[in-house]
Amino acid sequence: MFCRTIVLFSALLIFACEPVENNPSSGDPDKSLKNLVVNDTPNDSSTDLCEEYGWYNDAYCDQFCPQEDAACAQCENMDQLCLLSETPTDTDGDGCPDTCIAKPIPADEEIEPSPLGATCDAHDECAENAYCARPKGVCNNDAGVCTLKATDCGDIEDFEPDFVCGCDGVTIGTPCDAAWVGVNIAYDGWCENLGLIN
Repeated sequence: MFCRTIVLFSALLIFACEPVENNPSSGDPDKSLKNLVVNDTPNDSSTDLCEEYGWYNDAYCDQFCPQEDAACAQCENMDQLCLLSETPTDTDGDGCPDTCIAKPIPADEEIEPSPLGATCDAHDECAENAYCARPKGVCNNDAGVCTLKATDCGDIEDFEPDFVCGCDGVTIGTPCDAAWVGVNIAYDGWCENLGLIN
């Protein structure tokens, strides 16, 4: 016990002369002391150094402790605490990941449009010549189906109005014209309520 006290006292004197870093991310402030004490203590010692020096409660993972250190449990579970879009990261230098950092988001990649007939939530999910069609009267963000825009609504000379109100609040000449511009139909007839959104 006397030798251990001398070793600890010598180590404390050495650290008293070293400059102190005020950087909280520099890691375990007792790491060098721990290495010195652990390396100078015989392996057959029955004394639990981690308990004697209070290292179980110092928030740093000390894997050399004979009992499980609570800080090491945090280290083991960090992978489970982080989301798939995050990386476990050691920010305090103790060798144990202690926080989750978001993975870099890749540059905007061109997203392939949904094929015709695929379920969609918005027009921009479909190809340029298609729109997200919904049944008449459905003007919210319920799922629709990518549908090809109409390309032929007949000749202008043969035009017979069959007015419909588009989900954008604009009156359109016929249901075919609505499909030609890629607008879902709120109801038949002229628009009365301009608060509709497609």
